Amino acid sequence: MGVGLLELLPSDILILLQDWQLLIQQLHARPISVHELLPNSKPAYQGWTDASTSWGAGGVWFGAAQPLLPIVWSIEWPPDIIQAIQQSCVSINTLELFTILAHHLVLEAAVPTATLHHASVAIWCDNTTAVAWANKLRSSSCHFAHRILRLLTMRLLHNQECPFTTTHITGEYNTLADFASRKHPTDPHAFLTAFTSSFPPPQNNFWTLCHLPNETQQKLFSLLRPQPLAMESLLRLNLNDSVFGRIGKTSSKTLSQCTSPSFQTTHSQPDSPCWEPSPHLFGLANTNQQISKSLPKQSYWHCVPSPRPTCWMDNQTPWLTKKAKGISFSDAKLRTTADMILPQNEN
Repeated sequence: MGVGLLELLPSDILILLQDWQLLIQQLHARPISVHELLPNSKPAYQGWTDASTSWGAGGVWFGAAQPLLPIVWSIEWPPDIIQAIQQSCVSINTLELFTILAHHLVLEAAVPTATLHHASVAIWCDNTTAVAWANKLRSSSCHFAHRILRLLTMRLLHNQECPFTTTHITGEYNTLADFASRKHPTDPHAFLTAFTSSFPPPQNNFWTLCHLPNETQQKLFSLLRPQPLAMESLLRLNLNDSVFGRIGKTSSKTLSQCTSPSFQTTHSQPDSPCWEPSPHLFGLANTNQQISKSLPKQSYWHCVPSPRPTCWMDNQTPWLTKKAKGISFSDAKLRTTADMILPQNEN
């Protein structure tokens, strides 16, 4: 196609062609394994996401086939995105899909890339349109969704992942992700204190807070703006400077020195086991009838046992199931949230 003809094309068509050119180049860079074409029946990790039109987005990650210290994260919409939402230029469906992408990037920042190789994840979202878009990796009408899905596809290709499975969950049961997406203190220590108070972990355990680099957040926000960044720039996301912290962890290093992109794991330690979500995470009463009516039915949700409500009656954590084997961060990775002095987003 000649340069003169390219100049006649609308900008959105040019962006589409450039994205497809980049995707084709990636597809030709290496052979694609058959394992990357179908979801794995046993997801490595499981997570919940939510977005709000008034404040931001957030989610939580738990381990599944692979152990993972439970993670909570959130990001706040910049003023121009809030204005676009208020003017109906960006829909809640788009925001929810954007949140699924950001959720996956948090996982990429948290675990070694090797653990995602030929693995898939399970994600729950309370927006049916975003669920359909994510599972099909296509949208028939929303140009914002088109770009988000293309970037998500390229991230999966980069990690050599299986397609992940996104499932709908009723909003009233998406309690943790809803908390993270609503207005809350932006101070990391204050937020994690409030979150831990609302959803207390087992005794001597903790939530881990993840903060994506501001530069990475700004690149992602361009997906919700009329003129997004080039896909080549979006693929060069800096996840190495993602920071993680938890209440009570002390370190002599400052947060800015925490640059490793992956959790450094060791064998289980008494004060740092992983733990799994239970039906009480959804605010359900302890009855088999409510459990059978309200919980996801997918067989891959490994942490839902056959009706055995007694295992959810831990006096310490009434919303959690039994403890599981776990891993711990290295001191070089983890910071106390009291030391998490994060720069403000530049809008």
